[in-house]
Amino acid sequence: MTPDQKVARLEQALQVAQRSDERRQAFGALRDCRVEGSVRVLAGYLDQAELVSEAAEAILDLAQPQKRNNRDLQAVKGDVVVTALKAIVEKVADDGLKARARGLMPR
Repeated sequence: MTPDQKVARLEQALQVAQRSDERRQAFGALRDCRVEGSVRVLAGYLDQAELVSEAAEAILDLAQPQKRNNRDLQAVKGDVVVTALKAIVEKVADDGLKARARGLMPR
């Protein structure tokens, strides 16, 4: 299954998930799908007070390179990411998350 296919399945799961902890689990799986679609799906949760921090953290994780299991993971790039980072700055109350988002924005 390609990362885009996984994102599509996770997006479907999020639509039927009824509890915040189920959505948080899906957010964790989206972090492993390092494509713009993951960022797009997560950005849709920046307006939900109970999930905003987790969605923002996942977006920030995707927007920067990571090292996991002795593998170098590239940052997700593109207009979707820039839009999501701007949304974090505008919508998230946590100053630390805002500062991290500002630091990842292209100059």
